[in-house]
Amino acid sequence: CISPCFPPDRANMRHLLGAALCALCAAETAAEMTVAVLEHRVRQRPTAVEMMEANLEVYEQQLQAAAAAGAQLLVTPEDGITGFRMQREAWWPYAFDLPPAPMDQPPCDANRGHGASVPWVLQRLSCMAREHQVALVASLIDLKDCSKQPDYPGCPVPSRRDGKLLLNTAVVLDRDGCFLQKYHKANLWYEAALDASKECSPKTFRIKGFESVPFGLFICADLIHAWPSLELVTQGIRHFVMPLSWSNEMAQMQPMGWQQAWSSLSQSVLLAANTRADDTSGSGIYVAGEPKSTAYALNGTEGQLLLAQVPLQLPGHPAGCPAKAAEAVQEVGKWEVAQLDMTPGDHSRLLCSAGLATCCRLRYRSLRAGAGYAVALLNGLDVSPQVAPWAAEACSILPCEGGGLSCLTYPAEALRSRGAQWFGEFDFVEMEVNFSAPQQVFPQVLTEKARLVSPSEWHLESPQPWSRRIFVEHQELISLQLYGRPYWKDSDAQEHCPCRADLPSFQI
Repeated sequence: CISPCFPPDRANMRHLLGAALCALCAAETAAEMTVAVLEHRVRQRPTAVEMMEANLEVYEQQLQAAAAAGAQLLVTPEDGITGFRMQREAWWPYAFDLPPAPMDQPPCDANRGHGASVPWVLQRLSCMAREHQVALVASLIDLKDCSKQPDYPGCPVPSRRDGKLLLNTAVVLDRDGCFLQKYHKANLWYEAALDASKECSPKTFRIKGFESVPFGLFICADLIHAWPSLELVTQGIRHFVMPLSWSNEMAQMQPMGWQQAWSSLSQSVLLAANTRADDTSGSGIYVAGEPKSTAYALNGTEGQLLLAQVPLQLPGHPAGCPAKAAEAVQEVGKWEVAQLDMTPGDHSRLLCSAGLATCCRLRYRSLRAGAGYAVALLNGLDVSPQVAPWAAEACSILPCEGGGLSCLTYPAEALRSRGAQWFGEFDFVEMEVNFSAPQQVFPQVLTEKARLVSPSEWHLESPQPWSRRIFVEHQELISLQLYGRPYWKDSDAQEHCPCRADLPSFQI
């Protein structure tokens, strides 16, 4: 089956002809495909070139391993080649003016070397993908000079900037080395040195041999916003790749819990590749919320290659873009936190926000008291430094020794050295949350050894139209939460690209 690199003006032709051209391909008769995710510990080196080459060398080795295991697609982390930079000036040596995608020939066939018209990093990725016959998703920084491209989305930049755009970018190389697609991150997280994309154009791609399966593409914090992730779901996309560099400091924002919940809500395949560091880990391959392969290690160890078979077709009716139901909230909401009684026995607890707009009812059985657990409730705007606040209605059970807002800091060191049962031990927990408005609700259950449990063990119900109930029996429970996202209430909702509300707005 031929998968040529069409020039940009023929990009639509590729999608129109793809299914017909590949009807005879043996790969298209398969019910599954083998995919890979790399959780990668970034190599640090003195110079930008040395650092990128060192990380590309690791990618080469992992591509070879993925190919040997039969993988057709490998997803690598956000910032996995370049590392992360706090200062804008520090990004310049790592930034490239990336060409539009798709290109009319593989970057591997362009003029070689550091002075070539096609960036050498893109060439290297293209050659690796072609050599090992594995499609590759990687993270780069795209540089656009607004003085040369004044009509580029996002130009002109604000006067405080330097007349250029630095865009967090995911690139896709096909199994034959073709440059298929690039996506610029729309929702930045602690990235004041970079520029958010203003393109409002969701990106998809199809790889050689599997042209009937479109993949959606987004990056890290895009997951918690309606656009582009739910926009792609609304368009019928059911397979997604997500490079991320999502740390574990916030107890209510654990990466694996969000990955699993999003895959379950969207009834989709999700390939999530995180970086690995002392405070960052959590990658996985999910099918409709079912964790097929995961990686988690906050201990500074080397990276890990995940492999799994995923279906090409999925049943179900996923939730897409939500309908607007209220005006944006104007004030940051305050988390209400209360310690749980962990003396052995049966207990119940009710916690409500101001005006009883959001209420959380708990019923649980404690088997052993320990350092403590807390229940936290929010109806308002959740916050993190250098990030626009986002609207949330959430109830969370969290391991917490000190009480108060400190419970929202994930106790990684205590969990690593002492285990979850040091905080206490549950026999079961039932949580029911009454929400103030229709919204997408993300159920999240984290345990100690398995880290994630199957959605079939969540016992999730909707006793009322605007409520959710979850019942979990697990003695190694770390945290449990029902986290609602009324996207239209975000503080910067008017700045987001539009997400079409074509599907029901309140589904699990």
